[in-house]
Amino acid sequence: MPDEEEAAAAPGNTPPFTRFIPNVSLLQKFDTKGNLAANWKKWMQIWKAYEIVTGLNKQPSTLRVATFIMCIGPDALEIHTGLPFLSDDDRQNIDKVLELWQNYCIGKTNVIYERYRFNNRLTSQLMPTQKHFARLPKPVSLAR
Repeated sequence: MPDEEEAAAAPGNTPPFTRFIPNVSLLQKFDTKGNLAANWKKWMQIWKAYEIVTGLNKQPSTLRVATFIMCIGPDALEIHTGLPFLSDDDRQNIDKVLELWQNYCIGKTNVIYERYRFNNRLTSQLMPTQKHFARLPKPVSLAR
């Protein structure tokens, strides 16, 4: 008589759901106020580490999405429900969820406008070098 592991590994059988019990507390809620792009980048760094530490990255996508929703908090949940998911499957796909959040928080850079701003900045002959470098904008790839 095969044991549970062999039965789960048989073709056509879905593996049993492994219970996920994190030993780490939930993340801080995602801050939707202030600089949304900077807040998202910081929060995503913590989220990725959280997934690894808790073993969440090895769990089914539906559990990962549910944990993500629990972690983002009530303010961000309103944003989450308004994201343009194409199907219910997309709502349960963590990669699609993170992609839509990335697009919402970071957006796309208008490269032409950023080049215009960079090329038309005012500089002065009398301006100290440190002040001049401090006024330089972020590289276009990082600018919003």
